[in-house]
Amino acid sequence: MTNIYKSVLLIDDNEADQLIARKLMQVTGFAKDICIKNTKQSALDYLTNARNHLSEVPDVIFLDINRPAIDGLSFLHAYDAMPADFKKKCKLVVLSSTDNRHDIKEVYGYSSIEAVLPKPLTTDSIMQLTH
Repeated sequence: MTNIYKSVLLIDDNEADQLIARKLMQVTGFAKDICIKNTKQSALDYLTNARNHLSEVPDVIFLDINRPAIDGLSFLHAYDAMPADFKKKCKLVVLSSTDNRHDIKEVYGYSSIEAVLPKPLTTDSIMQLTH
């Protein structure tokens, strides 16, 4: 099976959602390598390292915005401060367990966000990112 993307970074502290996302990406061939980080800091450390080794830059970053251990808005703020050429290499996708736009209105202020998708991920939702 040919993979659509080389690598994906999933930032989520819920193990069940991690398992669903990983399995879905493997079955659909969405990504060859799937890296999972449980906290904002571990994700930022990973991305800082990737900036120094461009072959490790993920093609897609999935960020669960509503998790207490991650603090998604704080991650977005830090990500937004990263160099523009680095951010151009990644699609940043926010995941939300609510579809109430009012609950996640703050994320729409970040220009680097490519999409906001509901959780849990589905085949249809991730395949939207391939078009």
